[in-house]
Amino acid sequence: MKKRKAKSLLACLVATSLLAATTSVFAAATESQGPVTSQNQSETEQRADFVKGEALILYRPGISARNNSLQGFTIKQEWDFSSNRPYVAGTEAEKVALVSKDNLSTEELISQLELMDGVIYAEPNYIYHINGMTSDTYIDSQWGLKSEKDGEPGIDVQAGWNAAENGEENVVAVLDSGVDYTNPDLKNVMWVNPGNANVQGKHGYDFFQKDPDPMPTSIEEGGEYGDSHGTHCAGIIAAEIGNAQGIAGVSPNTKIMALRIGDAQGMPTDAILGAYEYMITAKQNGVNIVAANNSWGGSGGSKIFEYALNKTGELGILSVCAAGNDQANIDEIFDFPASIDSPYILSVAASDQDNSLSTFSSYGKKNVDVAAPGTTILSTVAMDYYLPFLKKDKQADNAYYNPLDAEVVELEEETQPQAVEEVSTVRYAVGDLEISNIRKSITDENGNTRYEDVSDIVSFTTYAKGYDNKALSLSTRGLAYGDEIQFDIRVENPYYGKSAPTEQLYVSMVNSSVESSPENILHGIQIAQKDKKNLAIHSSGAYPDSWNAPLAEVSVDPAEEYLTFEVTVLVRADTASEILFDEFGIGTSTGKYGLMSGTSMATPMATGAVALVASVYPNETVQQIRDRIIGGVVPLSADGEKVASGGRIDLESAIANPNPVASSVIVKNGSGLLTGNFLNGSILEIDGKAVKIESRSDKDIVFNAYGIALNQYHEVTLIKNKKSYTYRLWFAEKAEDVETITSMPDNMYSVDGELFAGNNKLYYVDGIGQLYILNGNKWQLDKNFSIAVGSERAGGIQYGGYFYHDNHIWAVGYVMVSEGVIELVLNCYDLQSKSWTQGAVISDCNGLVYEENGSLVMKRTVYQDKLYIYAANYAMDGTGIVSFDLKTGDVQNEPVPENFDEMLNYGRPIAFQTVGDKLVLVHPQMTGVEYPAFNTVAEVYLFDGTKWTKGKSIDCKDENAMNQMILSSEVAYQDKLVFTDLQMEGYGDTITYQVSKDKWESADYSVGDLDVRDAATLNDYYYFITLDGTLCRISMKEQESFIPPVWGDIGNTTTDPNQGDENGTWKQNEKGWWLERKDGSYPINEWAEVDGKWYHFDNLGYMQTGWVSVPSGWYYLNADGSMATGWQLINGKWYYLNEQGTMQTGWVSVSSSWYYLNADGSMATGWQFVDGKWYYLNEQGTMLTGWNDINGKWYYLGDNGAMWEDTTTPDGYQVNASGAWTE
Repeated sequence: MKKRKAKSLLACLVATSLLAATTSVFAAATESQGPVTSQNQSETEQRADFVKGEALILYRPGISARNNSLQGFTIKQEWDFSSNRPYVAGTEAEKVALVSKDNLSTEELISQLELMDGVIYAEPNYIYHINGMTSDTYIDSQWGLKSEKDGEPGIDVQAGWNAAENGEENVVAVLDSGVDYTNPDLKNVMWVNPGNANVQGKHGYDFFQKDPDPMPTSIEEGGEYGDSHGTHCAGIIAAEIGNAQGIAGVSPNTKIMALRIGDAQGMPTDAILGAYEYMITAKQNGVNIVAANNSWGGSGGSKIFEYALNKTGELGILSVCAAGNDQANIDEIFDFPASIDSPYILSVAASDQDNSLSTFSSYGKKNVDVAAPGTTILSTVAMDYYLPFLKKDKQADNAYYNPLDAEVVELEEETQPQAVEEVSTVRYAVGDLEISNIRKSITDENGNTRYEDVSDIVSFTTYAKGYDNKALSLSTRGLAYGDEIQFDIRVENPYYGKSAPTEQLYVSMVNSSVESSPENILHGIQIAQKDKKNLAIHSSGAYPDSWNAPLAEVSVDPAEEYLTFEVTVLVRADTASEILFDEFGIGTSTGKYGLMSGTSMATPMATGAVALVASVYPNETVQQIRDRIIGGVVPLSADGEKVASGGRIDLESAIANPNPVASSVIVKNGSGLLTGNFLNGSILEIDGKAVKIESRSDKDIVFNAYGIALNQYHEVTLIKNKKSYTYRLWFAEKAEDVETITSMPDNMYSVDGELFAGNNKLYYVDGIGQLYILNGNKWQLDKNFSIAVGSERAGGIQYGGYFYHDNHIWAVGYVMVSEGVIELVLNCYDLQSKSWTQGAVISDCNGLVYEENGSLVMKRTVYQDKLYIYAANYAMDGTGIVSFDLKTGDVQNEPVPENFDEMLNYGRPIAFQTVGDKLVLVHPQMTGVEYPAFNTVAEVYLFDGTKWTKGKSIDCKDENAMNQMILSSEVAYQDKLVFTDLQMEGYGDTITYQVSKDKWESADYSVGDLDVRDAATLNDYYYFITLDGTLCRISMKEQESFIPPVWGDIGNTTTDPNQGDENGTWKQNEKGWWLERKDGSYPINEWAEVDGKWYHFDNLGYMQTGWVSVPSGWYYLNADGSMATGWQLINGKWYYLNEQGTMQTGWVSVSSSWYYLNADGSMATGWQFVDGKWYYLNEQGTMLTGWNDINGKWYYLGDNGAMWEDTTTPDGYQVNASGAWTE
């Protein structure tokens, strides 16, 4: 289906209103019809802007400016449109005149003119504006939709509208606090359930309250301005365009599906999962959902949500996620869901009107894709609001208006306070607005409030840069975090001595702040009418460099000469701030429209762009649409290095000419595969060095990855059209040894099940309590197991965990006995008799077992025939660890590590597993850590059944890697704790902690580029379920153990234990050579010097030959194992190894000559493009300088070897753009 088109209006300035009198007006006007009355005018004419007190008339010369028929009227101008025809009496040509009359309104003027003989038509003197966008009344306040051509760093929505004129209709799901579908700008753009989508609700669903109405909590129901969050997002995405009211949305071909997942206080994961399931069902039943807007986030990760997100992505739904407002680098500090590594996420930062990242915005070169306008964003809300600057005529249409841009004047102090709470006599004036009684509110421990004069440290001045022109500034110098400052504003009552207004009045102003510290600060601002009770108040926050607006109802008594308002400022900074106020007014509602700032606003700006681009390119994949947005950017003026794309969304670029985008890299056998989009014509560099491209297409580049370290991050730069685009990507090694076993059964509900092993078998209990047993390569359902899961079934028990012990499967659950009272329930299933028995009910465990978003959350393991349960943040009787004896049924509290109290700061442990003969707890180190900085060290604690000891910790480098460990399906194998599916610098994707050696190290097996959802170990295999529901396995068996040594020889030289140098003796067996030291040990994974030569030994202790990669680089070991240095000819290519033996890359100087070595270390020859310049290396690899004849053409190469182009050489010769000499 095709949707309404976004009209592209001509930008034209009409100096007079002549064009309002169109041909049709003349044709319709006949003597018999009489004048056209105001009742006949269209709604558009009644809404239009016009010059007040003036009218245009079409008349016959029976009346004219020369006679008395228009006595009392002023003829300002006349026009004669008659053709040059001969004059015939009684047939005078009509004329047009612009008239006015003192003390008449436009309506009164037209009414009088319409009653006059000879007036054919009377109408207002309409004003037409330059406006290349829409007729929406507030469009001028939507800076984020504009472009640099308009003087605003927005997303250039007009270019998008032009391209989407015939676009395909699609749907965007807004997962948020609900959407007010009655808002006049949203009522016509809501998705309407067709009835065959197999989902409930007309416009969506409320997964928070579990009903089919996704309306947000209303003000009447106790809601707050924050509950308009979802409505605000919906308006940014798709508010109706060109309806002559309110605002315009980004995407003209999009309908809004409202999925309520929470309110202003939070959004639980179970509601979010319900919304994602709703989208999947609707999509599979034909609803064209292209994106999900997620303007929410937090620090806790969910593997289940990641699974659901990828499932929707596979169906073609892109999840657009907010980067967060914590001013944090989310490459290092995990932010959910924006930090999730998925091809189906677009993560968005906020940009401001200076084309930089907003002060509050989080960022990340790896995890944040693009920036979009996110400060001072006007959009739809779910309540009547008032913003003085939205009135068409600010002075005339507001009851009272003060732009607060006049110079602040300090008035003469009052002799004494006028009331008890007035403690200050200092007063200021801004125009006709007076500020007084500047005070600090202090509340004592008994709840009593007193006021302290702070006028000596709090001052008001004029600030140069306000919302519009200048602003009023309050300085917080001398104040502390948490101080509550108040002051009074007094203005003349606009209704003094007049009739009281019939409509509800409001007071509002916009506020912002300027900070001396880069900290993210959000001051709290509130305004209220003084000494008036029961009037609604809505506070706001003052972010740096963005504008929001508090609001309060106003009650007017015409007998009172002045209105007084109390402004409260909650200071949230320890450093000096300037809190700004602008655009103060009193007036009637400007409709259901309000300001918000945050990455929450930047996200729907990006979501709207996604939907618009998807409507233009309906046949492109979700990855292509995503990459169009990432590639369709213009550079940020500052902070571009903080986001992957380096820029701000630009729809013209996204649609017509996106930049190259690199998404992922996989390496296999020295060959790298870079995938992305728009890659044709790109030069590829890794970590600043050019690499050899083997083949390329628009979607991938195959390159020589020899010598590039794997399982770590690298800077990938694509150079196209002389511009560089750099991405930070993980270089994953293609999984070689992964064996696919089977797919999960179609009837298995596998979203939140559990995989575990026992008695040489693999078990899986799915999300609805069905038990499956792996038989060969097929899952077999145990129909006798059939445990019901969920609080509404199975006696109210919520099951959340399963494990095997002694031929039984135990189910762990809990039940809410009463409000706030929880019991832990343990039931066991006998695999032999196929029957259930109740194991135990553990009472008084409110602190031990807790609900997180509707799921059972705790760590548990079986150790020495006891079930140990750990929940650090919710301790039972102050311990946090309890055991249940699986044989006797005894329950007891267990010892905890010494610094357990510190662990309470981070409730979720990384691992709690039985490994060998120890119980191992791995927990984030939280000592001395303050938000937003997180310690990335994971600490190990070992329990032997009696006491805890501390093991070796590991530095995860960043919080993302730590969170990956938390979400990892860790398993125990032999005496090792194993973590997979990671991206940890220095370790790779699989790491182990070996209890017996107290050692962290990389594993020699890997899941490669696969994503793990759940895992278990069985018979030397690591079994895991991928996110797409495939059961796989890899061998965990270590390489063959070291074979007992026998004496051997090197060449013709025989050795024995008493020969060799002081470092040891060479020995050999059929596996190879090793070096035995005098103490009987031998080097493993390390260098050793023997007879003045260096040798390297592998992880089994055998001497290595050929190319070897170690953390310090690549080395070449000769046939005798000795380390090579200098120039080496290897397999037909030259390499240079420095004095330390390290293979060199890039530019090297050897014997006064320069050489360029490729990324794989091989010496380059011929023309080479390096760092944006061309160089020529002869057959010996030497860089040439000066004039050189190359393939019959002369080129001039500077002293640095770079080719000169399109210029004159030092000796006066001209070279063209290709560098060749032109005669």
